[in-house]
Amino acid sequence: MKIKFIILVLIFISCGGVETSIEEVSTSVSTIKETTTQESLATENENIELDCSIPENASKTQCGGTGGSGSSTSDDGYRLEIPTNKEREGLPSCNGVQFTTFPVDMDEVYRITPLGNLNPPGHTFPTDHTYIHIDENKSKVLNLYAPADVYLTLVRKSKGGSVGEGEVDYSINFSLCKDVIGYYNHVKTISETIQTIVDSKQCEAFGSSEECTTVISLDRISEGTLLGTVGHSQGNFDFGLFDLSKPLSFIKPERHVERTRYIQCPYDYYPSDMRNVFYNLFSRDDGSCNTNMHDVRETLKGAWFHTSAPDEIVVDWKTHLGFFADVDFSNIQNISIGGIVRDSGWFSFTPKSSGTINRNFLDTVPGTTYCYEPETIVSSRPAFSGKIVVKFVEDQILHIDHQSGTCSGSEELEGYEIYKR
Repeated sequence: MKIKFIILVLIFISCGGVETSIEEVSTSVSTIKETTTQESLATENENIELDCSIPENASKTQCGGTGGSGSSTSDDGYRLEIPTNKEREGLPSCNGVQFTTFPVDMDEVYRITPLGNLNPPGHTFPTDHTYIHIDENKSKVLNLYAPADVYLTLVRKSKGGSVGEGEVDYSINFSLCKDVIGYYNHVKTISETIQTIVDSKQCEAFGSSEECTTVISLDRISEGTLLGTVGHSQGNFDFGLFDLSKPLSFIKPERHVERTRYIQCPYDYYPSDMRNVFYNLFSRDDGSCNTNMHDVRETLKGAWFHTSAPDEIVVDWKTHLGFFADVDFSNIQNISIGGIVRDSGWFSFTPKSSGTINRNFLDTVPGTTYCYEPETIVSSRPAFSGKIVVKFVEDQILHIDHQSGTCSGSEELEGYEIYKR
């Protein structure tokens, strides 16, 4: 086995925000509840992306990652998602390359949740992927197709747990070209073509015997090839994409897993006429694909980490804290808490352009104390009691506490937790 001291953290979250410690995540599988503009989609299974925690004597390339500047993995390093330099030499150039086949029959899709959905603790930070919703009643089964000529990088399999007794859940990752890697999560069955490829490789178990990841040697799959099926009791599946030529402007990119640093909207890699089909289904009110990256220097906006978190690749949800734009409403903002400050949760509010109560994150300045309290935006949004008091100490340090009551504008901190960028 080519694993060299790799620690793979396969994270799952539970409906209602039940918290799972980092020591327990390697064997936990559970269910989340997605919230949307119109309704709550109860008990949708959500497998969180593969993250890597690196021991001191191991290389980051063993997690399939790239350097912060976009350099690829070493030629001989163990990888999961991102091809090594040697592998990338054999992939086509990305100039003019696009997806040209829909992943499923789009007449059967009724909504797409764009990038940036929240659901702490597992999604305390905005999601790296979109959700394609195909059936509110969770009974349809649709064929899933290769969106272009692509090259498989991995197939991940989970079984049992709250995925459903005896049910199997797959993720399929594929390279479009040297820099662009797409992925589907919550594939419920895989085709004979994919199964044959998987059977020819060794499955790497990174947790329970019911979970494994098969690293694929860039086997070529022709456009339109049947990959498997989606839907079933899930009702949706994930479509995500990262582009190594387009690093995002995180203030501290090294604190995020490699994939997160390069996330793009997968539908932007289709021709305009096909792209419009997807965009017309977005749940977001401004029709945009949104983003997973919200950091803005010298403001509260964006991702923060508890001082107990490591300096690089922070995968412990409990240490996450964020001040983010909403996934569905362009005029709404959210505070998202993984833990520590209080139990995991998040709340929404309409930002104000003056004062210190529910102040727009973009207007916040260091040296000021702000108070935030929830508003009822839609009935499906989770409840959150009390208020959050934040002292924005300096550009990359804040003090924060959860207190009872409502905001008065004269809040002070007594006990508090410290977070940094």
